[in-house]
Amino acid sequence: MKKINTLIFLFVLSITTAFSQMAPDFTFTDINGESHNLSETLAEGKVVMLDFFFVNCPPCNDFAPEIDAIIEDYEGTTLEVWAISDRDQDATIAGSIFNSTHEHHKVGGVAGGGYDIIELYASVFNFTGFPTYAIVCNDGSVVWDIWPISTGGNEIRSQLTESCGVMALPTGVAEIPGLKGAEVFPNPAADYVSVAFELEENTRMSVTMLNTIGQTVKSLPASEYSVGSQQVDLDVSDLSAGLYMLKMESTDGVKTFNVMVSK
Repeated sequence: MKKINTLIFLFVLSITTAFSQMAPDFTFTDINGESHNLSETLAEGKVVMLDFFFVNCPPCNDFAPEIDAIIEDYEGTTLEVWAISDRDQDATIAGSIFNSTHEHHKVGGVAGGGYDIIELYASVFNFTGFPTYAIVCNDGSVVWDIWPISTGGNEIRSQLTESCGVMALPTGVAEIPGLKGAEVFPNPAADYVSVAFELEENTRMSVTMLNTIGQTVKSLPASEYSVGSQQVDLDVSDLSAGLYMLKMESTDGVKTFNVMVSK
């Protein structure tokens, strides 16, 4: 790996570059011992902001409040922030400004695989120092090295768009009891989109697709689904290209996914 240990971003001009490369997949363990896989998280319709940092990095500390403000402001959306260090132990991170501030703020260090992850991304992208901020949209595409960052973090916020997959989550509803392993494929979809899932109990559910202003564009009537593996299919060939929300709903809960329709 190139020598980035002593490289930090000083206040010099840098250009934000959008890459067409797809994000390399990885799994890391946060300081609370929870494991997170990128491809699985994207398949759930999430958008992941990557924050590569280390505790003793002055610019990382300077901009940490801006990242915290973004995390707070995007609470209740599909955005997750994953902060990863390649040199700090969990206890060091937990006692620093970089400790998790929110349920959707995941922070990991060396013990969780941070060194290997940063090695991986430095081998694919132009990694010039710390902090490095990137957005992984829910289709796996990457906006890499968002810099410089001004007060308010508008350079990052401008990338957190509906086309990237940032959408509001339903509020005040629970997950569907007994629903396991639900996944949507293909995503993006051109002709048909399928939802595969398992049920631990018989469940009556409806399946709908909504556009970004909440209008129902596709629906399957409520049906009784039996215990075990199931799959439902929706014809999306007549929909315009863009971002949609697929919603599975029972009397006891809701499960949603972001679906990108492409033509």
